[in-house]
Amino acid sequence: MGNDKASQPWAERHYPVGVIPIPAAPSEEQKPLERLVEQILSAKQRDVGLRSGASSPQSSADVRELACLDEAIAKAEAELDELVYALCALTPEEIKLVQAAAK
Repeated sequence: MGNDKASQPWAERHYPVGVIPIPAAPSEEQKPLERLVEQILSAKQRDVGLRSGASSPQSSADVRELACLDEAIAKAEAELDELVYALCALTPEEIKLVQAAAK
């Protein structure tokens, strides 16, 4: 591979942390990203409200709602991750590295 960092896999690129290139999403790709971020923030806000507002034991309805919120958050975060991987043009090997580092 040449000296052009853009043509190198992410794992082979060496950038100082402060200058890691973050690609801008084209406008047509921004809406799905924005929608997912709003879904995640809304679900997390509701989750925090349910957990912090309960001075007494939570009702079974609250427990079911929390489980649904947890599932919705995980699904939206996984979908957002996939969109970001595509935006950054990560290879399957690079995705595995990112996922391993996030655990």
